[in-house]
Amino acid sequence: MLTLYLTTYELQEGEKKYQKEHRKGLQLLAQGLRELFALSLTEEMLAEEIQKEQHGKPFLKNHPYIHFNISHCEGLVVCAFSDAPVGVDVERIAEFKDSIVRKVLTKEEQEFLALYKEKEEYNELFFRFWTLKESWLKQDGSGFFRSPQEISFALESNEQTFKVRSSDPKFFFHQCEVKGDCILSVCSTEQKEIEKIDKKWFFDKMSEK
Repeated sequence: MLTLYLTTYELQEGEKKYQKEHRKGLQLLAQGLRELFALSLTEEMLAEEIQKEQHGKPFLKNHPYIHFNISHCEGLVVCAFSDAPVGVDVERIAEFKDSIVRKVLTKEEQEFLALYKEKEEYNELFFRFWTLKESWLKQDGSGFFRSPQEISFALESNEQTFKVRSSDPKFFFHQCEVKGDCILSVCSTEQKEIEKIDKKWFFDKMSEK
């Protein structure tokens, strides 16, 4: 079972972005634990429960069988739950520096992206590659201790979206647009997890506790 919880948020006067996103992430984590695993944990209890692996990936010290991962970008927070190690990344489509393309994308990916240099899809396609690589790096907790160029992706146009193929057959990916200007990617080693994703989107502001 792979379930995605996602919510929007707005910064109120005096609020700090990181603190807001951190709290929203904990709220989604607590909600998922309650609904999917019948575990009722307060934010304070979660603060004690969450530990980090060697490279910073969080896990629940007393419930290691529950795999989760959290990501956020401006205005959005997502929490993924799975029966297997999972990585998730969400990014808002925006302009980016050409220098980051050479650091993140393989030669083949750069050549593909260059075909869209003067087209509307250019920024979107970069973040499709970026979120796929981030989700892969987060899946095993390695993060950017590994090079994002160790895996490559091919994006095949499929009418309204793009079909994803990766250079590593051990991993499976799901990608979607959120609210028209964000790209979300999920990575798992279990194909059945990717094929049966349950999405729980909360586009109205979640109540603060």
